Amino acid sequence: MAIAKRITFGLIARIARRIALSSLVVGSLALSSCSEILPVAEQLGIKTPTKSAPAKGSIKPSPEDAIAIMESICGEGGVTIQGDKALCNSCPSGIDDGVQGGELELKSVVYGSFTEANVKEAFVDLEGCQPHAYLFGGSALLRDTGNGWSLVRYDKGLRSDNCYELQKANKRHILACRVEAFFQGISSDNVFSVEINSDKSETKEIFYAGNNEIYIGACVPPYYDIKVEEFVSRDVNNDGQNDLTLKIREAISNVDNCKPDLSSPNSHELNFVLDKNSLTPTPETATILEKMKGQLGRS
Repeated sequence: MAIAKRITFGLIARIARRIALSSLVVGSLALSSCSEILPVAEQLGIKTPTKSAPAKGSIKPSPEDAIAIMESICGEGGVTIQGDKALCNSCPSGIDDGVQGGELELKSVVYGSFTEANVKEAFVDLEGCQPHAYLFGGSALLRDTGNGWSLVRYDKGLRSDNCYELQKANKRHILACRVEAFFQGISSDNVFSVEINSDKSETKEIFYAGNNEIYIGACVPPYYDIKVEEFVSRDVNNDGQNDLTLKIREAISNVDNCKPDLSSPNSHELNFVLDKNSLTPTPETATILEKMKGQLGRS
């Protein structure tokens, strides 16, 4: 648990630090150990299709599964259903982080085989029982024991409400996730992978977007406003495997004055193709990213 906490907090700390320094890092663009994306039912059951079906990604579980999932986290009898919400009546031990009397809400779940091939597992996005510094929540790894769900561990601050499951060559899944955060008056948009193991989760950055408009008064270029407008899993190169596409909008100004014009952004499609076990930017995408880094004064 201590290792997982350090890894997750490291991701959050990087986000906050980059915002505070008014910087954008296009970052490490290779997502390691990714292969064909397949629906979970097929992965845990039956025949592998020639062509990948769309990844299901983060979904709302059925009411029955929502109750079973939350009881494995909150304890039997500790779950309340309010409309379409499944809640723990109080913050469970090990998840509360010192918060007293709060509620824990199930936001979404991604099903897959994360720690071992052909094992039915779920990565559950939970909101509540955490402060703003940990994005107001975290994610729990659950495993189906044959007699219901069992809690393996909890990663505070690691949100997974907008993710796709991607299957590696060893038949285990990793996640490609997008998290939008807000710190110190500035929004950020982060796309990253998550390698989920029984004892820890490891994150790798794919793309980081944000803006430094709040710092324009400091008159320190470059000024930028970069947003991820679409985050989709699709087959980019028609090889039967699902890849990753980001559609972004960017406005960057190096004008050395205090009134930069960011009103005419450029739009780009960034494609990352599954190459063996990793997501690699296409040549066109790599060129766009290199140009952006140059405009931002990044090496």
